[in-house]
This record gives sequence, structure tokens and C-alpha cells, in this order.
Amino acid sequence: MMPAYQSNRLYAVYFILFVFIGVYCFMNMLTAVIYNQFRGYFLTSMESSLFRRRLGLRAAFTVMLRLESRHQIQAADTTVSKLLLKTVLLRISLGKSSLQYLLEKLDNNYNNRTLDLCEFQKFFDFLDHEQDIKLRPEMRHIENSVLALMQGIIAHVYFTYFGLAVAFVNVVCITAELATQYSEEALKSSNSTLATLNLLFISYYLLEQTLKVSFFGWRHFCYERRNVFDLAVTVSLVTIEIFHLVVYGFPFVGGVNPKKLSSFITLWDLVRIVNLIIILRLLRIIPQIKTMSLVVGTLLDLLHNLRPFAGVIVVAYYSFAMLGMELFGDVIKYEPDEFLDVTNASSRVQACGSYEQLGYWANNFDDFAATIVTLWDLMVVNNWHIFVKEFSSVTNKWSQLYFIAWYLVSVLICINLFTALILEAFIMKWDRSTHLGVEAMHQSSNSRRTTQDLFR
Repeated sequence: MMPAYQSNRLYAVYFILFVFIGVYCFMNMLTAVIYNQFRGYFLTSMESSLFRRRLGLRAAFTVMLRLESRHQIQAADTTVSKLLLKTVLLRISLGKSSLQYLLEKLDNNYNNRTLDLCEFQKFFDFLDHEQDIKLRPEMRHIENSVLALMQGIIAHVYFTYFGLAVAFVNVVCITAELATQYSEEALKSSNSTLATLNLLFISYYLLEQTLKVSFFGWRHFCYERRNVFDLAVTVSLVTIEIFHLVVYGFPFVGGVNPKKLSSFITLWDLVRIVNLIIILRLLRIIPQIKTMSLVVGTLLDLLHNLRPFAGVIVVAYYSFAMLGMELFGDVIKYEPDEFLDVTNASSRVQACGSYEQLGYWANNFDDFAATIVTLWDLMVVNNWHIFVKEFSSVTNKWSQLYFIAWYLVSVLICINLFTALILEAFIMKWDRSTHLGVEAMHQSSNSRRTTQDLFR
């Protein structure tokens, strides 16, 4: 565009229209088409899965009816007894928590001694409810009234908010201290304000985690993953701070031997490590913010759903890597400066922005590892035209079809499929959060066995 624009500024209109129509219209329309096809395939798959589940439940209900007639259990012809269903649940392969959950639902929600087909199907729908079927351990029982009051205060949500506020203030203090006193004398000293603030905040973190473990009980405390994360961060902070105090002493008191481990780790290194871990502790605020929780939940769900997409990527990369090594293997020879003819000045002149001038020698198709990296550079369109120009110049112009084909497969198809996967995961997460709320969505994030697994 630039050479034409330099010749006549009106030429810019053509390129602007082309980019607008080609990139912002056609490419987005292609993404929409791929997403629509992906969503249609996903809905078809869900309908097929639902049909198989209904069929499996109907078959199980029919088998149980025949078992009742064989053993002459007193029940109607179109119902199964509650006792037989409980016996079947005890014999099938099911997790302990899931089994206990279903048995409790069977006892609490079905007072009749028999279940018809509709009730039988609704009973197994309990496994699909967005709630954690793993039973929450009870909090430690305390009889003392004062300690019980303290337990209620620590278990209250406002105590969690206060801990988040303290962590936020800690990060603000670190930022302000580094911004106003960023010097070796101020920061590489055990008597600095930053070292004193870190000691105070870490002491609070240790007190907070100690109170939670003491009043909640270990099993109740470990039930929530954020508590485990806070405990791991606090233990790391306390360990590093103890090491800091042993080597360099308390602030404004003096260390035992400041130069004892100077060759191993410096005071500034310890301060940086502590600051990084404190900033990590602020991540506990994510479950408390709906939008951030949705984004993180979407990313975590993608990790469970990337296996089919990863298979497509592996096949595409492997196929094009094998083809690329056959077409372009050893076609580019590395020519370092010391092997050029120094007497001929023209031999040392390289075109600006060319393959040789940019030093892209490592991006080649000589071996499998280098080919994978080169394909990745082409997929992210990193100077795509430079690769195409260089490899077509050392082979022939028909080789450009290879790079065009890889662009179509990787960029237009695979990346758009990945975009469709992210959109679908986020939409599903958003729909669930609107009905269940952030807390219910957090509880449903744990993996559970579905009804299909019972009859697979």
C-alpha cells in the first residue's frame, strides 16, 4: 500500500475498502458461518446424547419390571419398587458421594413405595442438576459460646471480604513503595519500609489462615479450593519471611549475619519473591467478581473440551510438516557473514526486510522441530510474505500453493473453530450463571458422573 500511497494519496481509498470488505466483513462472516455449523453440530450431538440416555433409562426400567415379575415383588405392572431401585444403585459402578446423594434423594423425595417411568427418569435427572453432589463436611462443633461467636465471625462472608481488602491494600502499598523509593539503598535493606510492611501483612495472613483452620476443621477448610490456594500462598510467604528474618534479622533490629548467604540469594531477591507471591494472593478475588469468574470458568472448561480440537491441530500440523519437509527440506543454505566474499561489497548487501537480513535462518523445513516452529510462525501470520517470497525464490512459484493451503487450514478453519469453541463455552457459562448465580456455578465446576455413565 505504501508505495502506491506515496505515488497518489487517492490509492489509499482502494486499499481501505479492500481491507474493510475482506477482513472486517468476509472474515467475520466466515467466522459466523463456522460458528453456526459448529453450534448446529453441537446441538445435534446433545440431542443424540439425550436420546441415548432416555433409551438407556427406558431399557433399565423395563429390565427392572421383569426382575420384579420374576421375583414376585408386590408392585403394579407399570412401576418398580423403591427397594429394587435402591438395590440396583448399590450394585452399579458409582462414586461414593454420588451414591449417597442419590440414596438421600430417593428417601426424601419419593414417599411412595413404587416409581413409574416418569418418576424413574426424573430421579436420575438429579445427577444433571447444577450443584455439587459431594457432601460438604460439617464445620467443627464448638460448645463454648465465645468461641462459637468467633467461629461465626470468621465463617461470615464479610470476613472474606476483609481479607480481600487487606490483600488489595498490601498490593497498593507495594506499588506505592516501589514507585516512590525505587533505589538500592531503600529497597536492598532489611530496615526499609517495604520490609516492615511485608512483615506486618504476612503476620496477618498467617493469623487469618490459622483461625480458619482452627475453627473450620481441616476437612471443611479444604473443601473449597480457594482456601487451599490461600493456605499454599501463606505457607510460601511465611517460609520465605522466616528465612529473611533468620539471615537479615527483624526490621530496625539488625540481622545475625547479613552477608552469610549473599552468594546464594540476596535480600532484594527475597523481597521480589515475596512481592510476587503477595500479588498472586490477590487472585482470590476472582471468584467474588461475576465477570472475572465467568472468564476464568470458561478457560477452565476449555481445558476439558480441547481434546477433539487438539486432535485436529495435531493432524494438521503433522500432515503439513511431513509435506513441507519433502518440498522444502535443505533448500535454504545458511550463509553467515564470515563466509561471504568480503572483497565484493555487493555480496554483503541484503535487501531490507528480507529473509537473510532478518536472520530467519532457523525458520526452515530441514527437520521436524524446525518445521513445527515455522508452521506456527505462518499460522500467526508472522511476516508470512517473507517466508512465501524466500521459499518460492529458491524453488518455484508453485510452492506458494503450500503456504496458501496452510493459511486456509490453520487460520481460516482451525482458528475459527477455536473461536467458535470459546464462544460456545462462554455462552453456556453465562446462561448457567444467570439461572444459578455465581456461587452455584462455582459449586457445579467440579466434575461429576452423568447419567450416560451409568449405562455406558
